[in-house]
Amino acid sequence: MAIHVTCEIQWLIYLLQDFKVPFEPSSLLYCDNDSTRYIATNSVFQEPTKHIEIDCHITREELKNGLIHLVLISTTEQLADIYIKVLSPESF
Repeated sequence: MAIHVTCEIQWLIYLLQDFKVPFEPSSLLYCDNDSTRYIATNSVFQEPTKHIEIDCHITREELKNGLIHLVLISTTEQLADIYIKVLSPESF
């Protein structure tokens, strides 16, 4: 999922550059998964995982270039979960 967001951010940056719109080049990417954050930030951490695809490498590269910043957010505050998980009515 992070790869899709990373690619969309990159596309938006290209679009803003074409239109000569001033913008802040780094974007905050909120993540509630510690494993995702560790794999994206630590290149050594990928060794014990079996199937690291190109997605991880692209996200790691853009993280290193400063395009995105992964920010930890608690699962209870993750608003995107409303679209991808079954939640209790209290969450709404």
